[in-house]
Amino acid sequence: MNKKKNLDKIQIFISHATGDHPLARELVELLCECFRIPSEKIFYDQYSLLPGKKLDDQIKAALAQAEMVIVLMTPRSVFSPWVLFEMGRGHFSVRKRLVVLLANGLPHERLPAPAFPWFAVSLEAPEGVEMLVRAIAQDRGVKMPKLDEKRVSTITALALGSLGDWMSVNAALVADEAATSPFGFENILTRNSPYEAKKSIVLVSQTFYTFTSQQERFKEKVFKWLENGESRTFSILLMDIKAKNCLVGWKKLFREPFERHLQHSTDVFREWRELAQSRNLSFKFKVTDIVPSTLLFVDPPSASGYLILTPITFHIHGPKRPHFILRASTNRAVYSYYWSACDEQLSNHSRDG
Repeated sequence: MNKKKNLDKIQIFISHATGDHPLARELVELLCECFRIPSEKIFYDQYSLLPGKKLDDQIKAALAQAEMVIVLMTPRSVFSPWVLFEMGRGHFSVRKRLVVLLANGLPHERLPAPAFPWFAVSLEAPEGVEMLVRAIAQDRGVKMPKLDEKRVSTITALALGSLGDWMSVNAALVADEAATSPFGFENILTRNSPYEAKKSIVLVSQTFYTFTSQQERFKEKVFKWLENGESRTFSILLMDIKAKNCLVGWKKLFREPFERHLQHSTDVFREWRELAQSRNLSFKFKVTDIVPSTLLFVDPPSASGYLILTPITFHIHGPKRPHFILRASTNRAVYSYYWSACDEQLSNHSRDG
């Protein structure tokens, strides 16, 4: 009687990404078969959602009622806001049991903060499926049920679909447009801004005409930044206007104004370098043959530094381009890769502009 009561009372919430629905569905079937649980006792995805009611209200209500929260962590779900929210409800509730499952190659080391302290079970082997069922049986005080080998094989086959080496993956930031990004150039130069550069700025660009076309506005900011701190350095690396063979492709991409814009920026930065020298400020201007992407390094190579990477595309140029923010602290390998390449180019493959 007590065992039946324990099973009748159980409410399970399975948190997963939409793309992991086939695996989640197999887990639901497994639990229903093993413990004779009615499917309505298990909340997951669209099968548990009702039309005519708000999505978030239904999810919050199901989480409040659940005694056990099972989180399916895969490369699809590890950055999902909804999965993180649902997992947090299980993590911070003393009366809920949180069960973390791994699949599709996601290692424990890449779990988000709420899941990291928990012992995670991998579904990529039959032993992991057995451990999940055994944990639920012990939690409910019932006998370990017999597992359907075909069902277990289906689960492990779905869980084994590796999506690459996730030990090499870290979260990064992306801004839709450089013009509206909080990591915009003006914020980097603004005193007491959260993103202010402390010691050095290294800018690598094809022409940086967006900057020099408003030279008086940015000139004041650059020189004010240099004067407001000790031993600050501002470095710029542009395409060399004299490397005519290297300009051909860029002229086709950016159309006729490219060479004119590059000449304008070259002239502007030469003037700024002379002005900086007269004020005893460190402003470096160099040129090189090839600049494949726009790179903006803030305080390299320190652990607090970061990189703003703005790729070149065929149809979007200037301030409307999206850009990516990579921190030295959380994106160490990628940041080091780009900085070492940039540093080598500055040292060995560039010349005074």
